[in-house]
Amino acid sequence: MTSERTNKILVALVIVLAAMNIATLGTIAYGYLNKQKVTIPNSQNERPMQRDRAERFMERELKLSPEQSEAFRALRNEYRQETAPLMQEIKLLNKQIFEELSSETPRENYLLDKADQVGLLYGEHRALTIKHMLKVRQICSPEQCKHLPMFFRNMNPDQEPMHQGRMRRNRR
Repeated sequence: MTSERTNKILVALVIVLAAMNIATLGTIAYGYLNKQKVTIPNSQNERPMQRDRAERFMERELKLSPEQSEAFRALRNEYRQETAPLMQEIKLLNKQIFEELSSETPRENYLLDKADQVGLLYGEHRALTIKHMLKVRQICSPEQCKHLPMFFRNMNPDQEPMHQGRMRRNRR
């Protein structure tokens, strides 16, 4: 009799746990399907996408006015449109490099030529980034410009960001 009762309790427990799993999966699916999308104005394809976290962070930290935020977004969209073809080309070249490296007899001269092409494209990308940041600087007030070096450092992977605080202490 106790084993029959134990079985009923176990069956009930399994049903409750299954229902909880279904509810959890439903919640995850609902959240995934209903992410808030924002349309970036003036983009070529007007496709919805989430606003860039770095963009929101910069707007908030610099305390940009609505006019400055609009100008900043316009600059950011212009920058993305200018750099997107470069990044696509870099991606294609990297694919070609890895395909060649995976071949039975990789051609060193071909690989080095592709590497040079990637380097030139990265140089063009860096120049566009510099021009973009100079334009961003122009829309900022002198007080806001004082905070720009922190953003510039964070954009440069070769320098340590200024705000590492706790993360740095916990590294080892």
